Amino acid sequence: MKSLFKNLENLKQINPNPDFLHRSKTEILATHQTHSSASFHLLQFKNRLVESVSFAAALGLTSLLVYLTMSGLSGSSSAVITQQDKAQFDIHLRDAKYYKEVAPNVYVVVLNEDIEEEEFQEELDKLLGK
Repeated sequence: MKSLFKNLENLKQINPNPDFLHRSKTEILATHQTHSSASFHLLQFKNRLVESVSFAAALGLTSLLVYLTMSGLSGSSSAVITQQDKAQFDIHLRDAKYYKEVAPNVYVVVLNEDIEEEEFQEELDKLLGK
């Protein structure tokens, strides 16, 4: 048993080669270190949260800008469409009035074969309001 302790004492005196010591330290320091501390995980969570919030804010502002642009354009174009529709409606009313009041008389004048050309032109001008 004493020899075992003596051998262990002799083995304690062994030192590594300086090259091996330097190479080992370099390899150990070069490897990726994992952090298991709660503060590190909290820091990672904060960074991801800040990135997510900033991305969401940018996306929200962009969406708002697109919405406002499109609603502004559609508002002005709807006013133009409304004016166009009103003008078309007025034209249709005038056409309906014309066909109701004037067109039957023009039809009668055109079909009248006994009418002279001068009389025809006078009647036509009278009907068309000239």
